[in-house]
Amino acid sequence: MFSVSSKVPSLRSCLSLANQVRFCSSQLPKLFDGEGKVLKPEKSLNYYSIFGLEKSFSVDILELSQTYKQLQRQLHPDKFSQADDEEKDVSAEWSALVNDGYKILQKPLPRALYLLELVGFPLEEEGIDIDPEFLGEVMELNEEVAEAGANEIKLLAEDVKTKLNEYVDFVEVLFANGEFEKAREQVAHMKYYANVLDKIFEKETEFGMY
Repeated sequence: MFSVSSKVPSLRSCLSLANQVRFCSSQLPKLFDGEGKVLKPEKSLNYYSIFGLEKSFSVDILELSQTYKQLQRQLHPDKFSQADDEEKDVSAEWSALVNDGYKILQKPLPRALYLLELVGFPLEEEGIDIDPEFLGEVMELNEEVAEAGANEIKLLAEDVKTKLNEYVDFVEVLFANGEFEKAREQVAHMKYYANVLDKIFEKETEFGMY
């Protein structure tokens, strides 16, 4: 069986900050005016500021979830049942931003891709030189997934999840150190492995493993 062997650089060799970047709560955006009427979202808002977060790859998922639920309660449609159409539209705009932001920020890969855009290093695959040896390993891994039985697919899933966790740890350090070009390269690798994991999930569904 194929072994996931491509190496993610050591965290110890890359960590240069005294403290790793952490979740940081700041003031949440103002949703309502003094009369309780919902305010239109400012164009300068991004998904991080909606949840009161600094722009960081490291996010406290539990606190993110709690803030999401708090915002959902404040923006629940029942609260606007007597509002005029304009206010209903604004509340729906807020709800869409909150829901989309939560989907992006709660998972490492979408969060990394979004953060790269915010810091001016968007992942454009035609601008990334992927190591041919890495691409060969991914191709071989995809072939293994296609041919794997139930027992093999379970082992492959464990290997790929471990590899993705290693990338998450390394990318976190790169973002914290402001090494955005290197972060973009590693996020590109993450994306390949995430695609492999999606194919593994499809196989597991075929085998009735859920």
